[in-house]
Amino acid sequence: MEQKPVLKVEAFSLGPLQTNAYLLTVAGVNKGVVIDPGMNPGPLLKRIGDLEIEAILLTHAHFDHIGGVDELRRSKGCPVYLHDAESDWLTDPKRNGSARWPELGAPITTDPAEHGLD
Repeated sequence: MEQKPVLKVEAFSLGPLQTNAYLLTVAGVNKGVVIDPGMNPGPLLKRIGDLEIEAILLTHAHFDHIGGVDELRRSKGCPVYLHDAESDWLTDPKRNGSARWPELGAPITTDPAEHGLD
């Protein structure tokens, strides 16, 4: 009897707002997908180690959900997916909200997403 793949979901509370980030992997496969890599992504990056990250999926582009995008994208060379309605939020600290919370850190900007989600 063939075994079905087992999806593993790991949660990480990141940054000053303790935003939930998720790592999705399949047992026995050295690949994964990250959802919402928040600010101060050190614990997530440490866990990822040598996993191949195939994509970063953003549920939305508020600063607390995108704070770790560029660090993860640079270290793993993976594309980012974001809904087209918020495509300009990654490059605009006023739209992503980071300009409104200077006590939490510098304004956040990232490169645009490589792919849109509809």
